Amino acid sequence: MAFWKRLFGRGPEPVRILEEAIERLQIGVVMDLAMEYGSRVRLEAPVEAMLLANCVLSYAIQMPPLGERAQEFERSHAEMIRKEALELEELAEPARAFSYLYAAIILLLAIRARDPYSEQASQLGDRATELGLDIPSTYDICGSGDAVKCIQAINAFSIEYKKRLTTLSA
Repeated sequence: MAFWKRLFGRGPEPVRILEEAIERLQIGVVMDLAMEYGSRVRLEAPVEAMLLANCVLSYAIQMPPLGERAQEFERSHAEMIRKEALELEELAEPARAFSYLYAAIILLLAIRARDPYSEQASQLGDRATELGLDIPSTYDICGSGDAVKCIQAINAFSIEYKKRLTTLSA
């Protein structure tokens, strides 16, 4: 961030920081879940742990899974995906990351739509409730209602979460 400040006199826009944090959280969640599923869920091939993780993430955030293989996996393993998604709250680290991910996505939706109560945000909140996952408020995340401070705290969490998982998988 210091590079951008020196170059342009200010840091990257909060929305860009939030988008990058969301991406890191998604990657981290998939890595974390894939390690969990690889050791616990009986799958036909090791790559299926990654497909299952991708599909559980997609189910949790109400987005289609990335890639044709993941979409096929979703069609053929829908019940397993839903079952694993309903068990997310029991997995401490991924559940915490999901909480930050939900907060980040809802904050991004509010910024883009200029409406903190959009239909998409409401649906995402309903999914989190269905899965037993918490969505922390800005006060829970950074101790204030300041969106920029909240974005910075989400960003810091996403960096540490992904870094920890990268170290574990190495």
